[in-house]
Amino acid sequence: MNNPDLKALTILLKIPSVTNIIAVREYAVIKGSTIATPEKAFVDLIIETHTNDIPLDDLDLERIFKTMLRYNLIDYNELRKYANFVKKTTQLDKIIEATA
Repeated sequence: MNNPDLKALTILLKIPSVTNIIAVREYAVIKGSTIATPEKAFVDLIIETHTNDIPLDDLDLERIFKTMLRYNLIDYNELRKYANFVKKTTQLDKIIEATA
């Protein structure tokens, strides 16, 4: 979901097939900027997953990535730029190749 409101989240929580919900709250470095782009949020999720802060495996990341692609939330240039900045291009490329 992109920008879910309270009503959408309430409906989502009532769906019996939903077993995992991930909420990412962004703490921005730039004062006054509190909303992460989808690309930054996804790369940050890769980081959190590989530092064992979030218990997801690569298959989960691939599913999330496919969903983001389906909803046209990913700008590959921005995604690669941020992944390169935080030195996570290897992990990102693995996910992209698996979803191709």
